[in-house]
Amino acid sequence: SFNALLKTLEEPPPHIKFLLATTDPQRLPVTILSRCLQFNLKRLPQTLIRDHLARILDQEGIDSEARALARIAKAADGSMRDALSLLDQAIAYGRGALREQEVAAMLGTIDTGFVFDLLDALARRDGAALLASGQRAAEQGSGFAELLDELVSVLHRIAVAQVVPGAGGDSVDDDQARIAALAQTFSREDVQLFYQIALMGRRDLPLAPDAHSGFEMILLRMLAFRPLPPEDGGRVSPRQEASAPPALRAERPTASREAAPAEASQAAAEDPRLPGADEWGRIVDGLGLSGMMREFASHCVLDSREGDRMRLVLDEAHAYLLNKQRERQLEKALKEYLSAAIKLEVVCGAARRDTPAREKVKAQEVREQRALEAIEQDAGIRILQETFNARIVPDTIRPVDECVGEK
Repeated sequence: SFNALLKTLEEPPPHIKFLLATTDPQRLPVTILSRCLQFNLKRLPQTLIRDHLARILDQEGIDSEARALARIAKAADGSMRDALSLLDQAIAYGRGALREQEVAAMLGTIDTGFVFDLLDALARRDGAALLASGQRAAEQGSGFAELLDELVSVLHRIAVAQVVPGAGGDSVDDDQARIAALAQTFSREDVQLFYQIALMGRRDLPLAPDAHSGFEMILLRMLAFRPLPPEDGGRVSPRQEASAPPALRAERPTASREAAPAEASQAAAEDPRLPGADEWGRIVDGLGLSGMMREFASHCVLDSREGDRMRLVLDEAHAYLLNKQRERQLEKALKEYLSAAIKLEVVCGAARRDTPAREKVKAQEVREQRALEAIEQDAGIRILQETFNARIVPDTIRPVDECVGEK
């Protein structure tokens, strides 16, 4: 058939213009494509598809629900042709009307309400409700891969709402109020973490023994890795106490810290344990921080201290680490470690001295240089170089203590 079409295209009648449309041009022979002027059409926005379908139904006098049209517009994936085809099917399926529940059943799509139930349970840190919401979605016949896709989509909308409040107000879904509420409930870090876990879980879902258990593990991972909120009252939680170094736990006093603000300020000013500008690295090591909090503290320098007020400067190259939550957590850790009513301020700028992170890098560079010099001065190594014309690869040399235990 393509050969017959090719002959016609080579010698077309003067009164005929051929318009060929396909969603998969790669399947057409190169001989056909080379004789055609190609136009790659863009995907239509969902709002445009929805509005066009609404106009058609209005002219035809067919009753419809806005959310039903939104589902069809989303399922069309940018194709007006597919949207019109799905619209015909939905009208027939709904016996002359479009209802969201019937359209969702016809398309086999996920009810977004299940996703919002999951996120509400995550916001409350309620593991039982989280698993129960996933179970209800499974009982309704929702596919777990599709449920994860919808979860990723909703998390994306939440992230956009956090960065640009009010964005997506013309969304085809009528869930903007719930999106805005979740954007206020979760921190930006929480949303990015959930998005990454869901995305990676979607990829690894086929590797699970079964889809249900794999989906539950993804939800539990979100719950387990969500950072705990800062605790009030200045008290050390059992979890923080257990994770602190033994020496640090021994140094923490047990006496009451409910002194008046003036007395606390005076005690802080006289406390010899309050750090000087050159002691910040020692303080960071003693705080027992880990992960991003240690990175945050290690890229700061102590700029000034007046009484109970400490001012840190975060290296401007690592400004992305600064947020109010980390600042509060670092202030709380300093209060516990120094046993003083510290008031912390962190600003971004050019550090006037090396940060603990930079000092660590410099110390490592010195150690590696000494190791390289030791290798170069070794008599046995020199014999090997002279005998076999060998050369030393500096990047492969490490201090001996870093290689202990390696085979």
